[in-house]
Amino acid sequence: MSWRPWARAWQLRSHSFHGCSGHGRTLREVEDLRHQLVSQGADLDAKTLIVEVLSHGLGVFAGRAINKGEVVASVPRRLVLEVPLASPQSSSAPQPPKPFAAAAGGNGQWYDVMGFPEGRAAVAQAAARLAEEYAAGSSSLLGAYCAALPSPDLQAWALAAVVTRNFALKGKVSSLGLLPFIDLFNHQSSSGRGRVPWTCYFQERHGCVVMVAERRILEGEELTFVYAAAPDAALLVQYGIPPAPGANFHNLAGLQVHSDVLETAGQRDLAGDWGWTDLTQPLLFTIPEAWQPRNLD
Repeated sequence: MSWRPWARAWQLRSHSFHGCSGHGRTLREVEDLRHQLVSQGADLDAKTLIVEVLSHGLGVFAGRAINKGEVVASVPRRLVLEVPLASPQSSSAPQPPKPFAAAAGGNGQWYDVMGFPEGRAAVAQAAARLAEEYAAGSSSLLGAYCAALPSPDLQAWALAAVVTRNFALKGKVSSLGLLPFIDLFNHQSSSGRGRVPWTCYFQERHGCVVMVAERRILEGEELTFVYAAAPDAALLVQYGIPPAPGANFHNLAGLQVHSDVLETAGQRDLAGDWGWTDLTQPLLFTIPEAWQPRNLD
């Protein structure tokens, strides 16, 4: 998640600066953040992780060749601003399904963190926590992280940062977290044509959140990962990422079918067996926009 503006607070999640006095100041703050995190036990090797200015914001690039499966970056969980997505009291009780798949910032399905009550509560709590950390300044473990974010209106800044930069973490209780420095990695969508264009994925290991090489990474290649397996419209709404050149396999084409195509009682019964039970309403479904005819066997 590179440093985008408002939408994803440091860049238009994919990018662009907001509330910064210049590229040099931003890079200096990023390096201050790296130094503070490393002093607290993070593994963010400066020769491996090169932060560079892009036309749309900042990006992280490989300073050397990286092998598949190698840990590229690691931040201790105690340095993550984290709030539960469900209250501990109710965590042991059966929970209804929520639109929460693998992660924002993971290889799972996209979810709208503001689309369910627990998500909205977690966002509000995390934003309040972030504002407190900002007010604490250098005495906070997240002081350098806060300094690297723009700070116009404090409450709006904190809310925008949480909504656009959050990761979904797992454990005894699913939680929403902000991952300092790791959220500099930009998003890369899939074209669905076999090649893996992104370079990394994140995991939770031994009390740390780590970024792992998905494949062999060449020196100078940008380090990216899949924020969410989502269409361009969802990425724009959730993270502020404008559509990128090239196909996104998860872009969808919507189809609407009316029940008047069901000419016989047998066809209507069959449609009901497959879930189309209310024939007064059209059937709505989607297919990947990027599918080629050969995929429709």
